[in-house]
Amino acid sequence: WYQRRVRDLLAVENLYRYRSVMEVLKIMKYTTPISLFSLFRRSGRKESLLITPIPSNQFVYKSAWLWNEFRKIIGLLDFSSPLPKIKNILLKSLMKIQESYGTDWCDKNFCEFV
Repeated sequence: WYQRRVRDLLAVENLYRYRSVMEVLKIMKYTTPISLFSLFRRSGRKESLLITPIPSNQFVYKSAWLWNEFRKIIGLLDFSSPLPKIKNILLKSLMKIQESYGTDWCDKNFCEFV
């Protein structure tokens, strides 16, 4: 039991990715807070695709980029999917990619979704 629980912990980098994607989803789904919602731009062709601003270390750019990468994996077409469903898919994706490299740290561990 103890070993399984240790393996179920997300690394800090993946925890950041998890929180960022979930926050973007909530902001876009519920359009609140409006001050943050207004900073994100949706694509005119694909409702769930976010247009990323100029690359930077700002939350809007990084979270929009992470959202777009995750969106490709799950094939989300709009923001109407239930939050718990997307949350579970995201968590399983991050855990799977984190476990795929074992105990060795790898850059891919923190830049892709499965």
